[in-house]
Amino acid sequence: MINRNAITIKFKKPFLDWIASIGDSFEESGDDDYNIYLIPEVGDEKDLEEVILDNWDTIFSEELENWCIDKSLWPQDLSYDLFKEWIQVDYHSVVHDLGYDEVDDPEFNSRATMDEPVSSQIFAKVMSGGQTGADQGALDAALKLNHPCGGWCPKGRKSETGRIPDKYPLKEHTSSSYPARTEANVRDSDGTLIFTYGEPTGGTALTVQLAQKHNKPIYIFDFNQAAINSNPSRIFEWGVDNDVFTLNVAGPRESGKPGTQDLVESVMVQVLEFAREAYPVL
Repeated sequence: MINRNAITIKFKKPFLDWIASIGDSFEESGDDDYNIYLIPEVGDEKDLEEVILDNWDTIFSEELENWCIDKSLWPQDLSYDLFKEWIQVDYHSVVHDLGYDEVDDPEFNSRATMDEPVSSQIFAKVMSGGQTGADQGALDAALKLNHPCGGWCPKGRKSETGRIPDKYPLKEHTSSSYPARTEANVRDSDGTLIFTYGEPTGGTALTVQLAQKHNKPIYIFDFNQAAINSNPSRIFEWGVDNDVFTLNVAGPRESGKPGTQDLVESVMVQVLEFAREAYPVL
């Protein structure tokens, strides 16, 4: 037992309606999938109310951002009354920790929870979110070369085709939403290689925005201009210039651009082989 109490956050109908309005679905993760927040030990309902009053805005923003990074799509006026209308808070007085290892916290201790690169070589490790298409193509290349790889995936190993295959060594995020794991991978890497077909859209565009938010370098590989990017030395030089030891890879999912997974795997094999020849990864 640890010296904390806990609250679980459950979405009421207005929150679920908002999730549907932005084109997502809570049903994919199950009706019993709720976030848990540890709080200081409280003595009575009055103390609990004070804790919630002190933290409702942080919790509300965190829950909204887990589903949508674009704040222009959030409710216009966040207030405590709206928080209570949208979110049900359940209190738990006793918290037991049955684990033997350190607590995994991707938000505040990401470098400790994600394995460090096996060396300080450029592109020593490849990360992605495990979605079909570009994400899995990058991991396929790494696995083919026995190259270190990993990354954050949504809770439940969610992808557009169902559960992400276990062969991909990914860690589940505490959230089942795609934006949450996208941000974790951007934040926990040194730079992101983004594959596109013209202007980035959808989740690929979100990756660009999150890289800018966290001041992380990006390299855009446009398949519509593949001849410009086909030389792996260009990507490697970008990695050298920006000290990209852990490389995050993102791009379209397979359903949007069929054939992307194979294309990305082919490019990444060339990039990783070039990097090994320049600075062998031991």
